[in-house]
Amino acid sequence: MKIHGPALREPYVKPIKGKNNQGLYELRIKFSSDIARIFYFSVQQNTFVLLHGYVKKSEKIPACELERARKYKADYERRCEYE
Repeated sequence: MKIHGPALREPYVKPIKGKNNQGLYELRIKFSSDIARIFYFSVQQNTFVLLHGYVKKSEKIPACELERARKYKADYERRCEYE
Protein backbone atom coordinates (compact mmCIF):
# COMPACT_ATOMS: atom_id res chain seq x y z
CA MET A 1 0.00 0.00 0.00
CA LYS A 2 2.89 2.33 0.72
CA ILE A 3 4.22 1.94 -2.82
CA HIS A 4 1.02 1.50 -4.87
CA GLY A 5 -1.54 3.40 -2.76
CA PRO A 6 -5.06 3.34 -4.23
CA ALA A 7 -3.75 1.64 -7.39
CA LEU A 8 -3.29 -1.63 -5.48
CA ARG A 9 -5.89 -4.14 -6.71
CA GLU A 10 -6.91 -7.78 -6.39
CA PRO A 11 -5.67 -10.20 -5.19
CA TYR A 12 -4.16 -7.91 -2.53
CA VAL A 13 -7.11 -5.57 -2.01
CA LYS A 14 -10.82 -6.22 -2.36
CA PRO A 15 -13.70 -3.77 -1.87
CA ILE A 16 -16.34 -4.91 0.60
CA LYS A 17 -19.64 -4.98 -1.23
CA GLY A 18 -22.95 -4.06 0.31
CA LYS A 19 -25.10 -1.07 1.11
CA ASN A 20 -23.59 -0.39 4.55
CA ASN A 21 -19.99 -1.01 3.50
CA GLN A 22 -19.35 2.02 1.31
CA GLY A 23 -15.65 2.86 1.12
CA LEU A 24 -14.61 -0.19 3.14
CA TYR A 25 -11.88 -2.48 1.79
CA GLU A 26 -9.97 -5.53 2.93
CA LEU A 27 -6.23 -5.89 2.59
CA ARG A 28 -5.45 -9.55 1.96
CA ILE A 29 -2.21 -10.95 3.31
CA LYS A 30 -0.98 -14.51 2.99
CA PHE A 31 1.83 -15.62 5.27
CA SER A 32 2.81 -19.26 5.31
CA SER A 33 -0.48 -21.18 5.57
CA ASP A 34 -2.39 -18.35 7.27
CA ILE A 35 -4.55 -15.81 5.47
CA ALA A 36 -5.02 -12.51 7.30
CA ARG A 37 -7.47 -9.76 6.41
CA ILE A 38 -7.24 -6.13 7.49
CA PHE A 39 -10.21 -3.82 7.03
CA TYR A 40 -9.40 -0.26 6.02
CA PHE A 41 -10.70 2.84 4.29
CA SER A 42 -9.16 5.88 2.62
CA VAL A 43 -9.47 9.39 4.07
CA GLN A 44 -7.34 11.08 1.38
CA GLN A 45 -5.63 10.01 -1.83
CA ASN A 46 -2.73 8.21 -0.11
CA THR A 47 -3.88 8.18 3.51
CA PHE A 48 -5.48 5.00 4.81
CA VAL A 49 -7.00 4.11 8.17
CA LEU A 50 -6.46 0.48 9.15
CA LEU A 51 -9.42 -0.55 11.27
CA HIS A 52 -8.78 -4.09 12.44
CA GLY A 53 -7.67 -7.46 11.22
CA TYR A 54 -8.34 -11.13 11.73
CA VAL A 55 -7.15 -14.51 10.48
CA LYS A 56 -9.55 -15.83 7.91
CA LYS A 57 -10.75 -19.38 8.46
CA SER A 58 -13.73 -19.60 6.08
CA GLU A 59 -14.71 -18.40 2.61
CA LYS A 60 -17.15 -15.78 3.86
CA ILE A 61 -16.31 -12.73 5.97
CA PRO A 62 -17.68 -13.38 9.47
CA ALA A 63 -20.55 -10.97 10.21
CA CYS A 64 -19.08 -10.04 13.61
CA GLU A 65 -15.75 -9.00 12.00
CA LEU A 66 -17.49 -6.90 9.37
CA GLU A 67 -19.71 -5.24 11.97
CA ARG A 68 -16.66 -4.41 14.09
CA ALA A 69 -14.99 -2.75 11.08
CA ARG A 70 -18.16 -0.72 10.36
CA LYS A 71 -18.31 0.46 13.98
CA TYR A 72 -14.63 1.45 14.01
CA LYS A 73 -15.05 3.36 10.74
CA ALA A 74 -18.14 5.19 12.02
CA ASP A 75 -16.32 6.03 15.26
CA TYR A 76 -13.33 7.42 13.37
CA GLU A 77 -15.55 9.51 11.09
CA ARG A 78 -17.52 10.84 14.06
CA ARG A 79 -14.38 11.85 15.97
CA CYS A 80 -12.63 13.38 12.94
CA GLU A 81 -15.68 15.07 11.42
CA TYR A 82 -14.42 18.60 12.08
CA GLU A 83 -10.74 18.19 11.20
